[in-house]
Amino acid sequence: MRLSLVLLCVTLLTSCASSGNSFSGIESPSTTASSSAQPSALNNSTAFWQSHPNFIWDRLQQIPPAQLQNMQATTLNPVAQGWLQLALISKQNSNNTPALATRLIAWRNSHAGHAGNAILPDDGALAALQAPATPAHIAVMLPLHGVNSNAGQAVRAGFLDAYYNAADNLKPALSFYDTDAGQPITALYQQSLVDGANTIIGPLTRPHVLTLAQHGSFNLPVIALNYTDNTPPQNFYEMGLAPADEVDALARYARSHGFTRAILIAPANAWGQRVANRLSSQWRDLGGSLADSLYFHTHDNLAEDINRLLQVRVIKKDPLTHKPIEQVPLMDMRRKDFDVIFLLAPPTAARSLMPILKYDYLGNTPVLATSAIYTGTPDPRNDADLDGIIFCDAPWILHANHDGHNSRLFAVGRDAWLMSTQLTRLRVLPNFPLYGATGALTLLPDQRIYRRLPWMKMRNGRPTPA
Repeated sequence: MRLSLVLLCVTLLTSCASSGNSFSGIESPSTTASSSAQPSALNNSTAFWQSHPNFIWDRLQQIPPAQLQNMQATTLNPVAQGWLQLALISKQNSNNTPALATRLIAWRNSHAGHAGNAILPDDGALAALQAPATPAHIAVMLPLHGVNSNAGQAVRAGFLDAYYNAADNLKPALSFYDTDAGQPITALYQQSLVDGANTIIGPLTRPHVLTLAQHGSFNLPVIALNYTDNTPPQNFYEMGLAPADEVDALARYARSHGFTRAILIAPANAWGQRVANRLSSQWRDLGGSLADSLYFHTHDNLAEDINRLLQVRVIKKDPLTHKPIEQVPLMDMRRKDFDVIFLLAPPTAARSLMPILKYDYLGNTPVLATSAIYTGTPDPRNDADLDGIIFCDAPWILHANHDGHNSRLFAVGRDAWLMSTQLTRLRVLPNFPLYGATGALTLLPDQRIYRRLPWMKMRNGRPTPA
Protein backbone atom coordinates (compact mmCIF):
# COMPACT_ATOMS: atom_id res chain seq x y z
CA MET A 1 0.00 0.00 0.00
CA ARG A 2 1.22 3.48 -0.81
CA LEU A 3 2.46 5.25 2.28
CA SER A 4 0.29 8.05 3.51
CA LEU A 5 1.17 11.72 3.48
CA VAL A 6 1.73 11.44 7.20
CA LEU A 7 4.19 8.59 6.66
CA LEU A 8 5.88 10.43 3.83
CA CYS A 9 6.23 13.42 6.06
CA VAL A 10 8.07 11.36 8.66
CA THR A 11 10.18 9.16 6.41
CA LEU A 12 11.03 11.84 3.87
CA LEU A 13 11.21 14.83 6.11
CA THR A 14 13.41 12.84 8.50
CA SER A 15 12.88 10.17 7.21
CA CYS A 16 0.34 18.43 24.19
CA ALA A 17 -1.11 18.57 25.75
CA SER A 18 -3.85 16.83 27.61
CA SER A 19 -5.60 18.56 30.44
CA GLY A 20 -3.75 16.48 33.01
CA ASN A 21 -0.22 16.97 31.71
CA SER A 22 2.18 19.81 32.42
CA PHE A 23 3.75 19.85 28.95
CA SER A 24 3.27 23.40 27.73
CA GLY A 25 3.81 23.16 24.01
CA ILE A 26 5.71 25.90 22.26
CA GLU A 27 5.17 28.77 24.62
CA SER A 28 8.36 28.83 26.66
CA PRO A 29 9.87 32.30 27.09
CA SER A 30 12.54 31.77 24.45
CA THR A 31 10.79 29.63 21.90
CA THR A 32 8.72 31.76 19.52
CA ALA A 33 9.74 35.20 18.38
CA SER A 34 9.18 35.13 14.66
CA SER A 35 9.18 38.74 13.61
CA SER A 36 12.08 41.00 12.83
CA ALA A 37 10.65 43.71 15.06
CA GLN A 38 11.43 43.34 18.77
CA PRO A 39 8.26 42.85 20.85
CA SER A 40 9.26 45.67 23.21
CA ALA A 41 9.27 48.11 20.29
CA LEU A 42 5.57 47.49 19.73
CA ASN A 43 4.68 49.28 22.98
CA ASN A 44 5.64 52.61 21.46
CA SER A 45 4.08 51.93 18.05
CA THR A 46 0.77 53.76 17.90
CA ALA A 47 0.27 52.53 14.35
CA PHE A 48 0.55 48.89 15.42
CA TRP A 49 -2.14 49.16 18.10
CA GLN A 50 -4.42 50.84 15.58
CA SER A 51 -3.95 48.06 13.02
CA HIS A 52 -6.61 45.54 12.00
CA PRO A 53 -7.50 43.30 14.98
CA ASN A 54 -6.49 40.14 13.10
CA PHE A 55 -3.05 41.60 12.34
CA ILE A 56 -2.48 42.60 15.96
CA TRP A 57 -3.66 39.22 17.23
CA ASP A 58 -1.48 37.26 14.83
CA ARG A 59 1.59 39.20 15.94
CA LEU A 60 0.83 38.81 19.65
CA GLN A 61 0.31 35.07 19.26
CA GLN A 62 3.95 34.78 18.23
CA ILE A 63 5.33 36.45 21.36
CA PRO A 64 6.11 34.24 24.40
CA PRO A 65 4.24 34.90 27.66
CA ALA A 66 7.25 36.29 29.52
CA GLN A 67 7.78 38.96 26.85
CA LEU A 68 4.07 39.79 26.84
CA GLN A 69 4.23 40.32 30.59
CA ASN A 70 7.27 42.59 30.21
CA MET A 71 5.42 44.61 27.58
CA GLN A 72 2.40 44.85 29.85
CA ALA A 73 4.55 46.22 32.66
CA THR A 74 6.07 48.94 30.50
CA THR A 75 3.12 50.42 28.61
CA LEU A 76 0.55 52.99 29.68
CA ASN A 77 -1.46 52.65 26.49
CA PRO A 78 -4.88 51.29 27.58
CA VAL A 79 -5.53 49.75 24.16
CA ALA A 80 -2.21 47.94 24.31
CA GLN A 81 -2.92 46.84 27.87
CA GLY A 82 -6.18 45.26 26.75
CA TRP A 83 -4.56 43.40 23.88
CA LEU A 84 -1.69 42.15 26.02
CA GLN A 85 -4.06 40.94 28.72
CA LEU A 86 -6.13 39.10 26.11
CA ALA A 87 -3.02 37.46 24.64
CA LEU A 88 -1.88 36.29 28.05
CA ILE A 89 -5.33 34.86 28.77
CA SER A 90 -5.10 32.92 25.51
CA LYS A 91 -1.67 31.46 26.29
CA GLN A 92 -2.07 30.81 30.00
CA ASN A 93 -5.45 29.08 29.69
CA SER A 94 -5.14 27.57 26.23
CA ASN A 95 -5.52 23.93 27.21
CA ASN A 96 -8.14 24.47 29.90
CA THR A 97 -11.22 25.42 27.90
CA PRO A 98 -13.63 26.14 30.83
CA ALA A 99 -11.07 28.45 32.46
CA LEU A 100 -10.34 30.11 29.11
CA ALA A 101 -14.03 30.79 28.49
CA THR A 102 -14.49 32.22 31.98
CA ARG A 103 -11.51 34.52 31.63
CA LEU A 104 -12.62 35.70 28.18
CA ILE A 105 -16.08 36.59 29.50
CA ALA A 106 -14.48 38.55 32.34
CA TRP A 107 -12.15 40.32 29.90
CA ARG A 108 -15.06 41.33 27.67
CA ASN A 109 -17.00 42.70 30.66
CA SER A 110 -14.09 45.00 31.52
CA HIS A 111 -13.22 45.94 27.92
CA ALA A 112 -16.60 46.61 26.34
CA GLY A 113 -15.36 48.98 23.64
CA HIS A 114 -12.02 47.33 22.91
CA ALA A 115 -11.16 46.26 19.36
CA GLY A 116 -10.17 42.83 20.67
CA ASN A 117 -13.86 41.95 20.93
CA ALA A 118 -13.80 41.48 17.17
CA ILE A 119 -11.97 38.16 17.54
CA LEU A 120 -14.34 36.81 20.22
CA PRO A 121 -17.65 34.96 19.75
CA ASP A 122 -20.79 36.10 21.55
CA ASP A 123 -21.25 35.55 25.29
CA GLY A 124 -23.63 32.64 24.74
CA ALA A 125 -20.99 30.68 22.82
CA LEU A 126 -18.40 31.43 25.47
CA ALA A 127 -20.76 30.41 28.28
CA ALA A 128 -21.38 27.07 26.58
CA LEU A 129 -17.63 26.35 26.71
CA GLN A 130 -17.59 26.68 30.48
CA ALA A 131 -19.08 23.19 30.69
CA PRO A 132 -18.16 21.60 27.36
CA ALA A 133 -19.58 18.25 26.33
CA THR A 134 -17.06 15.47 25.84
CA PRO A 135 -17.47 12.37 23.65
CA ALA A 136 -18.80 9.28 25.39
CA HIS A 137 -17.24 6.72 23.04
CA ILE A 138 -14.30 7.23 20.67
CA ALA A 139 -13.46 4.88 17.82
CA VAL A 140 -9.80 4.93 16.77
CA MET A 141 -9.05 3.53 13.30
CA LEU A 142 -5.35 2.81 12.68
CA PRO A 143 -3.16 0.31 10.80
CA LEU A 144 -2.05 -1.98 13.64
CA HIS A 145 -0.60 -4.82 11.56
CA GLY A 146 1.21 -5.04 8.25
CA VAL A 147 3.37 -2.58 6.35
CA ASN A 148 2.01 0.54 8.10
CA SER A 149 1.84 -0.97 11.59
CA ASN A 150 4.84 0.92 13.01
CA ALA A 151 3.18 4.21 12.17
CA GLY A 152 -0.17 3.08 13.50
CA GLN A 153 1.31 1.77 16.73
CA ALA A 154 3.20 5.04 17.28
CA VAL A 155 -0.01 7.05 16.91
CA ARG A 156 -1.86 4.59 19.18
CA ALA A 157 0.84 4.91 21.85
CA GLY A 158 0.68 8.70 21.75
CA PHE A 159 -3.12 8.66 21.90
CA LEU A 160 -3.18 6.35 24.92
CA ASP A 161 -0.41 8.32 26.65
CA ALA A 162 -2.53 11.47 26.48
CA TYR A 163 -5.70 9.55 27.37
CA TYR A 164 -4.26 8.02 30.55
CA ASN A 165 -2.88 11.38 31.64
CA ALA A 166 -6.26 13.10 31.26
CA ALA A 167 -8.62 13.81 34.13
CA ASP A 168 -10.88 10.89 34.98
CA ASN A 169 -14.02 12.77 33.94
CA LEU A 170 -12.55 13.16 30.43
CA LYS A 171 -12.02 9.46 29.77
CA PRO A 172 -14.65 8.12 27.36
CA ALA A 173 -14.92 4.53 26.21
CA LEU A 174 -12.38 3.56 23.54
CA SER A 175 -12.57 1.10 20.65
CA PHE A 176 -9.64 0.40 18.32
CA TYR A 177 -10.12 -0.85 14.76
CA ASP A 178 -7.30 -2.25 12.63
CA THR A 179 -7.59 -0.68 9.20
CA ASP A 180 -5.12 -3.17 7.67
CA ALA A 181 -6.91 -6.31 8.86
CA GLY A 182 -8.72 -6.80 5.57
CA GLN A 183 -12.08 -5.06 6.09
CA PRO A 184 -12.96 -2.06 3.91
CA ILE A 185 -12.59 1.24 5.71
CA THR A 186 -16.25 2.04 5.12
CA ALA A 187 -17.24 -1.23 6.81
CA LEU A 188 -15.11 -0.35 9.84
CA TYR A 189 -16.76 3.03 9.99
CA GLN A 190 -20.22 1.46 9.95
CA GLN A 191 -19.14 -1.03 12.62
CA SER A 192 -17.95 1.79 14.85
CA LEU A 193 -21.41 3.36 14.63
CA VAL A 194 -23.04 0.05 15.56
CA ASP A 195 -20.67 -0.17 18.52
CA GLY A 196 -21.89 3.21 19.77
CA ALA A 197 -19.03 5.54 18.89
CA ASN A 198 -19.88 9.22 18.67
CA THR A 199 -16.41 10.45 17.61
CA ILE A 200 -14.05 8.83 15.09
CA ILE A 201 -10.26 9.25 15.10
CA GLY A 202 -8.55 8.16 11.87
CA PRO A 203 -7.91 6.64 9.49
CA LEU A 204 -4.19 7.31 9.09
CA THR A 205 -3.15 6.36 5.57
CA ARG A 206 -4.06 8.65 2.72
CA PRO A 207 -5.86 5.99 0.59
CA HIS A 208 -8.13 5.15 3.51
CA VAL A 209 -8.81 8.83 4.20
CA LEU A 210 -9.71 9.45 0.56
CA THR A 211 -12.03 6.44 0.49
CA LEU A 212 -13.79 7.33 3.71
CA ALA A 213 -14.20 10.99 2.72
CA GLN A 214 -16.08 9.84 -0.38
CA HIS A 215 -18.41 7.73 1.73
CA GLY A 216 -20.98 10.50 1.97
CA SER A 217 -22.33 12.63 4.80
CA PHE A 218 -21.22 12.22 8.39
CA ASN A 219 -23.53 12.75 11.34
CA LEU A 220 -20.75 12.62 13.88
CA PRO A 221 -17.24 14.12 13.82
CA VAL A 222 -14.51 12.23 12.02
CA ILE A 223 -10.97 13.46 12.70
CA ALA A 224 -8.84 11.99 9.92
CA LEU A 225 -5.08 11.84 10.42
CA ASN A 226 -4.24 12.64 6.81
CA TYR A 227 -5.46 14.85 4.01
CA THR A 228 -7.75 14.80 1.00
CA ASP A 229 -7.22 16.88 -2.12
CA ASN A 230 -10.41 18.92 -1.84
CA THR A 231 -12.53 20.45 0.89
CA PRO A 232 -13.73 17.52 3.02
CA PRO A 233 -17.43 16.84 3.68
CA GLN A 234 -19.23 18.29 6.67
CA ASN A 235 -18.13 16.87 10.04
CA PHE A 236 -14.98 15.46 8.41
CA TYR A 237 -11.83 17.11 9.82
CA GLU A 238 -8.21 16.62 8.80
CA MET A 239 -5.03 16.87 10.84
CA GLY A 240 -1.51 15.47 10.73
CA LEU A 241 2.02 16.37 9.70
CA ALA A 242 1.27 18.41 6.59
CA PRO A 243 4.54 19.45 4.88
CA ALA A 244 2.73 22.53 3.58
CA ASP A 245 2.49 23.91 7.13
CA GLU A 246 6.28 23.79 7.44
CA VAL A 247 7.00 25.16 3.99
CA ASP A 248 4.64 28.08 4.47
CA ALA A 249 6.16 28.79 7.88
CA LEU A 250 9.63 28.76 6.34
CA ALA A 251 8.71 31.43 3.79
CA ARG A 252 6.97 33.61 6.39
CA TYR A 253 9.86 33.32 8.84
CA ALA A 254 12.38 34.43 6.23
CA ARG A 255 10.31 37.43 5.11
CA SER A 256 9.44 38.50 8.66
CA HIS A 257 13.17 38.66 9.38
CA GLY A 258 13.77 40.96 6.43
CA PHE A 259 15.27 38.51 3.94
CA THR A 260 14.32 38.95 0.29
CA ARG A 261 16.75 36.99 -1.93
CA ALA A 262 17.08 33.25 -1.46
CA ILE A 263 19.06 30.33 -2.78
CA LEU A 264 17.15 27.05 -2.65
CA ILE A 265 18.77 23.61 -2.27
CA ALA A 266 16.66 20.45 -2.56
CA PRO A 267 17.05 16.79 -3.58
CA ALA A 268 16.43 15.93 -7.22
CA ASN A 269 13.49 13.64 -6.54
CA ALA A 270 9.71 13.88 -6.52
CA TRP A 271 9.54 14.98 -2.89
CA GLY A 272 12.22 17.64 -3.36
CA GLN A 273 10.53 19.05 -6.45
CA ARG A 274 7.10 19.11 -4.84
CA VAL A 275 8.22 20.80 -1.63
CA ALA A 276 10.53 23.21 -3.48
CA ASN A 277 7.70 24.23 -5.81
CA ARG A 278 5.45 24.99 -2.84
CA LEU A 279 8.18 26.97 -1.10
CA SER A 280 9.08 28.93 -4.24
CA SER A 281 5.45 29.85 -4.80
CA GLN A 282 4.92 30.98 -1.21
CA TRP A 283 8.21 32.87 -1.17
CA ARG A 284 7.33 34.83 -4.31
CA ASP A 285 3.81 35.51 -3.03
CA LEU A 286 5.40 37.16 0.01
CA GLY A 287 7.61 39.36 -2.15
CA GLY A 288 10.78 37.28 -2.06
CA SER A 289 12.91 36.29 -5.05
CA LEU A 290 15.07 33.28 -5.89
CA ALA A 291 18.63 34.09 -6.86
CA ASP A 292 19.34 30.47 -7.79
CA SER A 293 18.53 26.85 -6.97
CA LEU A 294 20.29 23.49 -6.82
CA TYR A 295 18.64 20.09 -7.13
CA PHE A 296 21.16 17.49 -6.04
CA HIS A 297 21.52 13.71 -6.32
CA THR A 298 23.01 11.79 -3.41
CA HIS A 299 25.75 10.40 -5.66
CA ASP A 300 26.76 13.87 -6.92
CA ASN A 301 29.98 15.60 -6.00
CA LEU A 302 28.28 17.96 -3.59
CA ALA A 303 31.35 20.12 -3.02
CA GLU A 304 31.65 20.89 -6.72
CA ASP A 305 27.92 21.52 -7.00
CA ILE A 306 27.95 23.97 -4.10
CA ASN A 307 31.04 25.72 -5.43
CA ARG A 308 29.28 26.29 -8.75
CA LEU A 309 26.08 27.36 -7.05
CA LEU A 310 27.83 29.94 -4.88
CA GLN A 311 30.23 30.88 -7.70
CA VAL A 312 33.19 30.44 -5.41
CA ARG A 313 36.29 32.19 -6.73
CA VAL A 314 39.45 30.11 -6.57
CA ILE A 315 42.56 31.87 -5.28
CA LYS A 316 45.41 31.90 -7.80
CA LYS A 317 48.62 30.35 -6.49
CA ASP A 318 52.23 30.38 -7.61
CA PRO A 319 52.81 27.04 -9.38
CA LEU A 320 56.24 26.65 -7.76
CA THR A 321 55.73 27.88 -4.20
CA HIS A 322 51.95 27.22 -4.05
CA LYS A 323 51.63 30.50 -2.20
CA PRO A 324 48.69 32.79 -3.01
CA ILE A 325 49.51 35.44 -5.57
CA GLU A 326 46.03 36.96 -5.45
CA GLN A 327 44.65 38.50 -2.28
CA VAL A 328 40.87 38.06 -2.13
CA PRO A 329 38.75 38.85 0.95
CA LEU A 330 36.95 35.69 2.07
CA MET A 331 33.46 37.13 1.59
CA ASP A 332 34.41 38.22 -1.94
CA MET A 333 35.19 34.66 -2.95
CA ARG A 334 31.54 33.90 -3.61
CA ARG A 335 28.45 35.54 -5.06
CA LYS A 336 26.66 38.09 -2.88
CA ASP A 337 23.24 38.32 -4.51
CA PHE A 338 21.43 36.35 -1.78
CA ASP A 339 20.73 36.84 1.92
CA VAL A 340 19.23 33.47 2.96
CA ILE A 341 19.51 29.80 1.98
CA PHE A 342 16.56 27.39 2.03
CA LEU A 343 17.84 23.87 2.63
CA LEU A 344 15.33 21.08 1.91
CA ALA A 345 17.21 17.87 2.58
CA PRO A 346 17.02 14.70 4.68
CA PRO A 347 19.46 14.35 7.59
CA THR A 348 22.27 12.46 5.84
CA ALA A 349 22.42 14.88 2.92
CA ALA A 350 22.08 17.92 5.21
CA ARG A 351 25.03 16.69 7.29
CA SER A 352 27.12 16.66 4.12
CA LEU A 353 25.85 19.93 2.68
CA MET A 354 26.14 22.18 5.74
CA PRO A 355 29.93 21.80 6.25
CA ILE A 356 30.46 22.52 2.53
CA LEU A 357 28.37 25.68 2.78
CA LYS A 358 30.38 26.81 5.78
CA TYR A 359 33.63 26.03 4.02
CA ASP A 360 32.50 28.09 1.04
CA TYR A 361 32.49 31.26 3.12
CA LEU A 362 28.81 31.39 3.95
CA GLY A 363 29.57 33.82 6.75
CA ASN A 364 26.50 34.95 8.70
CA THR A 365 24.03 34.10 5.94
CA PRO A 366 21.28 32.08 7.65
CA VAL A 367 20.36 28.58 6.51
CA LEU A 368 16.67 27.82 7.06
CA ALA A 369 15.13 24.36 6.83
CA THR A 370 12.06 22.29 7.57
CA SER A 371 12.09 19.31 9.94
CA ALA A 372 13.50 17.36 6.99
CA ILE A 373 17.03 17.93 8.27
CA TYR A 374 16.45 16.27 11.68
CA THR A 375 15.69 12.64 12.46
CA GLY A 376 13.79 13.58 15.61
CA THR A 377 16.14 11.53 17.79
CA PRO A 378 19.05 13.29 19.55
CA ASP A 379 22.36 12.36 17.89
CA PRO A 380 24.84 15.12 18.85
CA ARG A 381 27.87 13.34 17.41
CA ASN A 382 26.46 13.21 13.88
CA ASP A 383 24.24 16.28 14.06
CA ALA A 384 27.09 18.59 15.03
CA ASP A 385 27.52 19.04 11.27
CA LEU A 386 24.07 20.69 11.26
CA ASP A 387 25.07 23.39 13.74
CA GLY A 388 23.72 26.79 12.77
CA ILE A 389 20.70 25.57 10.81
CA ILE A 390 17.41 27.16 11.87
CA PHE A 391 14.40 24.89 11.33
CA CYS A 392 10.80 24.43 12.37
CA ASP A 393 9.53 21.25 13.98
CA ALA A 394 6.93 19.88 16.35
CA PRO A 395 7.37 21.17 19.92
CA TRP A 396 7.34 17.56 21.11
CA ILE A 397 10.68 17.15 19.30
CA LEU A 398 12.15 20.27 20.89
CA HIS A 399 11.32 18.82 24.30
CA ALA A 400 12.44 15.34 23.20
CA ASN A 401 13.04 13.76 26.59
CA HIS A 402 10.05 11.48 26.69
CA ASP A 403 11.36 8.02 27.64
CA GLY A 404 12.12 7.21 24.03
CA HIS A 405 8.83 8.51 22.63
CA ASN A 406 10.49 10.97 20.24
CA SER A 407 8.40 10.03 17.21
CA ARG A 408 6.47 12.77 15.47
CA LEU A 409 3.67 10.25 14.95
CA PHE A 410 3.56 9.74 18.72
CA ALA A 411 2.95 13.49 18.90
CA VAL A 412 0.17 13.13 16.30
CA GLY A 413 -1.47 10.56 18.56
CA ARG A 414 -1.36 12.90 21.53
CA ASP A 415 -2.95 15.68 19.51
CA ALA A 416 -5.56 13.31 18.11
CA TRP A 417 -6.73 12.80 21.68
CA LEU A 418 -6.66 16.55 22.24
CA MET A 419 -8.80 17.12 19.14
CA SER A 420 -11.33 14.49 20.18
CA THR A 421 -12.14 16.44 23.35
CA GLN A 422 -11.57 20.00 22.09
CA LEU A 423 -13.10 20.09 18.63
CA THR A 424 -16.07 22.22 19.72
CA ARG A 425 -13.72 24.68 21.37
CA LEU A 426 -11.73 25.06 18.12
CA ARG A 427 -14.93 25.72 16.18
CA VAL A 428 -16.12 28.34 18.65
CA LEU A 429 -12.72 29.96 19.23
CA PRO A 430 -10.85 29.68 15.92
CA ASN A 431 -8.52 32.55 16.92
CA PHE A 432 -7.34 30.85 20.12
CA PRO A 433 -4.85 28.03 19.50
CA LEU A 434 -4.53 24.83 21.45
CA TYR A 435 -0.89 24.23 22.27
CA GLY A 436 -0.34 20.62 21.39
CA ALA A 437 2.52 18.24 20.78
CA THR A 438 2.64 18.95 17.03
CA GLY A 439 2.24 22.73 17.23
CA ALA A 440 -0.16 25.53 18.08
CA LEU A 441 -3.38 24.14 16.62
CA THR A 442 -6.23 26.11 15.05
CA LEU A 443 -9.17 25.06 12.90
CA LEU A 444 -9.31 26.58 9.42
CA PRO A 445 -12.57 27.22 7.56
CA ASP A 446 -11.83 24.26 5.26
CA GLN A 447 -11.99 21.91 8.29
CA ARG A 448 -8.27 21.31 8.38
CA ILE A 449 -6.24 21.66 11.54
CA TYR A 450 -3.39 24.11 10.99
CA ARG A 451 -0.31 23.90 13.21
CA ARG A 452 1.98 26.82 13.90
CA LEU A 453 5.46 25.52 14.67
CA PRO A 454 8.27 26.67 16.94
CA TRP A 455 11.67 27.56 15.52
CA MET A 456 14.81 25.72 16.59
CA LYS A 457 18.52 26.13 15.99
CA MET A 458 21.05 23.32 15.97
CA ARG A 459 23.72 23.97 18.57
CA ASN A 460 26.31 21.39 19.51
CA GLY A 461 24.33 18.83 17.57
CA ARG A 462 21.09 19.41 19.49
CA PRO A 463 17.91 21.37 18.65
CA THR A 464 17.50 24.38 20.91
CA PRO A 465 15.09 27.34 20.86
CA ALA A 466 16.06 29.64 17.99
